[in-house]
Amino acid sequence: MAYAGSASSSFAKWYVAKLKAYPLITNMSSAFLLMTTGDVLAQELEVSGCSDARSVSSSHQQQLPSSQPSAVALKSAISTPMLTSANATATTLANETRGTTAHGLIAALEHRANGWSASKLADAVEEEFRFWNPFRTGTMVAWSVGVYTPFYLAVYRLYDQYLPKKTPTGIASRVGLSFLLSIPINAAFYMYGAAINHTTEWLAIRQEWRHELADMGLAFESADHVVDLPLDWEALRAKCQLKIDNELERTVKTSACFWIPINFMTFTVVPPHLQPLSLMFFSVFWNCFLSLSQHRELESPASNEDDGEIKGN
Repeated sequence: MAYAGSASSSFAKWYVAKLKAYPLITNMSSAFLLMTTGDVLAQELEVSGCSDARSVSSSHQQQLPSSQPSAVALKSAISTPMLTSANATATTLANETRGTTAHGLIAALEHRANGWSASKLADAVEEEFRFWNPFRTGTMVAWSVGVYTPFYLAVYRLYDQYLPKKTPTGIASRVGLSFLLSIPINAAFYMYGAAINHTTEWLAIRQEWRHELADMGLAFESADHVVDLPLDWEALRAKCQLKIDNELERTVKTSACFWIPINFMTFTVVPPHLQPLSLMFFSVFWNCFLSLSQHRELESPASNEDDGEIKGN
């Protein structure tokens, strides 16, 4: 415990020193790491949620209650093969090391451990990251590093210049202004996400359309003009508006409930040299929330109206 406390204190001093010496690079590096962690966590939660939803959906589709396995049966089905495999491994190891010395036993254990680490570790890592969408993480990191972090760096410089840190008025002003400024920055964040989503869909459709033209023996380029699929700016504007209408109010309320207490606690209770680390810790969870809300699928009003007409008919 003493070693862990000393290591954390040393890291805090090192990090604060880097913040003072290289504020832009250190903050951008931290933003890269924090947003990557938050987005990967969000993708893991989405995959787990989809798996649970599929399990629940498939169980509801079954008509006979007896066909649904109970929790006890499920636990038994999972644990039995594991126990069988463990017992077989133990038996094999005992047979291999029977009658050997202590050195022979250690050598047998090391040999078997080397066999495990090569294949099973690689399979475990591949299985863990199979769900990961690096393009999505890249878009989130680009926003955090390129927009969010420089914006708040400038804001906090203004705080340091015009608002005192240790007075109640200064702390309340910092917390309140940070919350108010988060409203337009979150609106821009959702417009950015909607624009990225719309543009990537358009590029995929255009690429497919060009392949279809090529298959039909037609060229999308000629000496006189270029026949291309234009970007639908009106659809882009509608997607941005839909995303803001569905997510911004929820995000503002969540931000108030999450960040206002944390910022008050950080600026009043946490020692100054630990405040950056405290905000970094909570930023991981906030980045996870932002990633989940940014990539939540929404239904357009037109599709909802069509569903209503079908139900009405």
